[in-house]
Amino acid sequence: LDDEHGHLMKTAAEEVRARGAYTIVITDNPAMCEGIADSIIPIPNNGPMTALLASIPLQLIAYELAVKRGINPDVPRNLAKAVTVD
Repeated sequence: LDDEHGHLMKTAAEEVRARGAYTIVITDNPAMCEGIADSIIPIPNNGPMTALLASIPLQLIAYELAVKRGINPDVPRNLAKAVTVD
């Protein structure tokens, strides 16, 4: 997302990529990601709702990766350490 924190996100992506990671960037400004992203998922700029739009492909990617790795996304490891159920 291209906002006042855009430069911080760009720096983080550059650092992750420098360590050999495959970077997937979800953005409303693909030009900002040239040279730092292996894959770009473009989303429309809808003002304050843009961040919400970015979360949808992010959750789908996380789900597909979990399934591919044989991890049940409904029963994440160490969930009991982070969540208390009454």
